Amino acid sequence: EETGITLKEATKTPMFYLIAFSMIALQFIAGFVQHISGHIVNSGLSLTTGASVVSGVMMGAAVGKILIGYLLDKFNNSFVVGLYTVFGILGWSGLIVLKSPMMLVSSGFILGLGQGLLLVALPYFIRREFGSKDYSNILSIISMLGSVSSAAAVSLDGVMFDIQHSYTMPLTLNVILYILAGIAVVMSIRYTHKLLVSKV
Repeated sequence: EETGITLKEATKTPMFYLIAFSMIALQFIAGFVQHISGHIVNSGLSLTTGASVVSGVMMGAAVGKILIGYLLDKFNNSFVVGLYTVFGILGWSGLIVLKSPMMLVSSGFILGLGQGLLLVALPYFIRREFGSKDYSNILSIISMLGSVSSAAAVSLDGVMFDIQHSYTMPLTLNVILYILAGIAVVMSIRYTHKLLVSKV
């Protein structure tokens, strides 16, 4: 028998809105990946460097996805979320301040690692916090919100560039959103723990 709560019941919990916010924020951040090459070229570097940074992001995401699953099983979940939030903050900040091609590729790899939070951790916490009973419905609703956010980000990041002729503002916004998303996921873990304790 599947355990857990329904989508309707989930929407009455703070965890639903915290996870939904995290998905919206992290998908908005991910929407900028399409602009990374443009940002690198706009910084005065070659298109080849831009492509290398994007490759770094993809490699980091692959490693981050594999690694975070193992870490979530073995270590304190709030610690793992905090670690991956730091990856995201360092990676996106690096794209703002670093100028060396090699350092930018490294920064891309680190921010790619941070993508594990979006790609693996959020579905993991949705199942863990709401159970398997209505998991697919809850995940699909939250994922849909994220998809809309990601699509909007591609346009909004472009608009911010047109206004400022620089990607500094959307990159700074990404760093802020990463911090807020990390806090929201940790809060959802804490709320789940409190609810479980109160039911015992």
